[in-house]
This record gives sequence, C-alpha cells and structure tokens, in this order.
Amino acid sequence: MKITKLCILTMTVVAWTRAAQAQTPKWSMAAQGCVPEPGSISRLVQNATGAVTFAPMAMGAAFVICPVSVFTSTAQCGMRLSLTAADPDGSGATYRARAFLNNLPTGSGPVGSITGVASSSVPKGIDTAAVNSVVDFTSNYYYIVIELFRGNSAANPAFYGVALVDDVCS
Repeated sequence: MKITKLCILTMTVVAWTRAAQAQTPKWSMAAQGCVPEPGSISRLVQNATGAVTFAPMAMGAAFVICPVSVFTSTAQCGMRLSLTAADPDGSGATYRARAFLNNLPTGSGPVGSITGVASSSVPKGIDTAAVNSVVDFTSNYYYIVIELFRGNSAANPAFYGVALVDDVCS
C-alpha cells in the first residue's frame, strides 16, 4: 500500500514538473515590443488590450519583426514557438496571424526559416509549433516575423505576443 502511494506521488510530481516545464518561456516578447516592418507601419495600430491589429479600414498583409535576445537553453526535449493571437475566422482564409522563427548567420550565408505556426484561435489563444533546430547564438542571430492578414474590414486579426518555450518530453 505504501509503495502504491509512493508510486502515485512520484508520477504526480513528474507529470506536474513536465507541465510546468512546458509553460516555462526561455524568451518572450509582447506585441508592443516588436517593430512593424517599414511598409506596414501605416496599416497597424496598438489597441486598448495591447494587441497589434490593423488600423480601421486597412487591409492586406502586414508584418511585425520581433528580435530574439540571447538566452541559455536547457531544454532536454527541445523548444516550441508559441504565438498568442486571434484569427477571427479560425481558418486563415479571410484573416490570418502567423509567426515564423528565422535565423541570420553571423558570418556569411542566407536567412533560414526554422519553423512557423499559424493561429487558429477564435477570439484569442495560444498556438505552438516544434522548433526542430538547435538554437546557436554563436553562429546566428534570431528573429520572429509575425504576419497579419486582413481580407476585409468586417473583423480584425490581432497579435498579442510570442515566446520560445521548453517542450515536454514524451
């Protein structure tokens, strides 16, 4: 009986530790800390909730750049790119919020796209994608490109924030 209770307690602690690990950001940035791409500045605004959205009647695609500062990764099971956003139709058809993690070599070489995630959250939620690459700040600079798309002015996608978080070991 004591062994059974000890096993249950141990499994509970392990499960709680894994859940806590999954929610531990290594890096995060609120939408207001990111920089609109120069061609998008006139079409974007920050609303009362702190989100970046389209200005009234503005439509099309707009981009926001979030530079990733150096952090120490101790994740044993990798990381995930986490996007907090709202996609009014949930499908990305008429409205869209997406995030792309990119790397720029400190030496020569082209920009690389590591992973991307699209919001399917209505009205606001968190969507994630696995980062299948080792983050190496010695060889690369990292940044996240947020793409917002608005096909008509009936509703508005919103970007709230982005993070790189520890993944849970399976």
